[in-house]
Amino acid sequence: MRLQLLPKDPTLGKAPYFWLVYLGFYVWGFFYDYSAATLELGGAVLLAFLVLYFHSFWVEGRALVCHAVLITLLGLFMLRWNIGATCFLIYSACLAAGLESVLAAIGLIAFNVVAGIALSLLLKLDISVPIQIMLLVPTVSGFALYQATATRARERERQQREELEQLAKIAERERVARDLHDVLGHTLSVVVTKSELARKLITRDPTAAVNEMADVERAARAALLQVREAIAGYRTAGFSHELEEAGKALAAAGVVLKPDVEPFDLLAPVENALALAFREAVTNIVRHARASVCQVGMRQTGTEVQCTIADDGVGMQTARHGFGLRGMRERIEHLGGSLRVEPITPSGTRLVFCLPLQPTMESSS
Repeated sequence: MRLQLLPKDPTLGKAPYFWLVYLGFYVWGFFYDYSAATLELGGAVLLAFLVLYFHSFWVEGRALVCHAVLITLLGLFMLRWNIGATCFLIYSACLAAGLESVLAAIGLIAFNVVAGIALSLLLKLDISVPIQIMLLVPTVSGFALYQATATRARERERQQREELEQLAKIAERERVARDLHDVLGHTLSVVVTKSELARKLITRDPTAAVNEMADVERAARAALLQVREAIAGYRTAGFSHELEEAGKALAAAGVVLKPDVEPFDLLAPVENALALAFREAVTNIVRHARASVCQVGMRQTGTEVQCTIADDGVGMQTARHGFGLRGMRERIEHLGGSLRVEPITPSGTRLVFCLPLQPTMESSS
């Protein structure tokens, strides 16, 4: 048994040391018997008590009950020579505060009361003192400390629930912000690009301009639906759908899409994160890159899936990196993956997403 001199629960502080004041009754009892044998026996019992007492703050459940019973037995053993040993029963009863079960706490307190009174009657001690000490003090002290501990535990649980609720709210706000940014950023980029194209076509090819404006209307309606879905818990239609939509958006911006994607099944959280990150990458290319070619590759490498998006645009020097890039990184890292942003010589940018095929349960939930 390893003796720990500080309690496991930091909220107790140094209170266990102050509670040792009740040992004064035990020490005072030896003034009635000065024999060396009794003092040596009393010292050994006191040492055993201290070991059990301090170790009791590091155990729980049945182990705690065993510690309490042993402390009671030490007190009952010394009761023949020292009436002050009844204080051991007080300590034992107060250990009920560490029990989760109310019935177990009541049982431990009752055990100390009944055992103390029964042994006092058996030894034919002056019953007035044991009745007062062993009936009232352990009962009152045990229940009072149990209630105080239970109240403190409920308060800690309440604070933990509030902290978890607050963290959940923050995480949900960040999720909605990321999803709205991805949805609106991508869709508005398409709307702007196609509107500019329709404006240029309206004089020389009215039919093509009408078609472009019809695409703008469809994109706007789709955005309204996606915003509602984002608020409720947005999920994409899959990577293949995003790849198809990316081809349309890039074509409207004059960028040629060159996909090299291996078809294989992905878990929903992994595919959703990849699809949303890919959407944001395409949006950045349409908005800022001034590229002519966008290459997309996806491979399964061992236990990971790797997605690469490269363009031949202006590169990192003038491309803006703000909430969009941070949102991509958060999505990928939330599932245990990584994101690399690499400049391409002589110009362009490459994004490399790596995600585990089996994300952790905490992340995937």
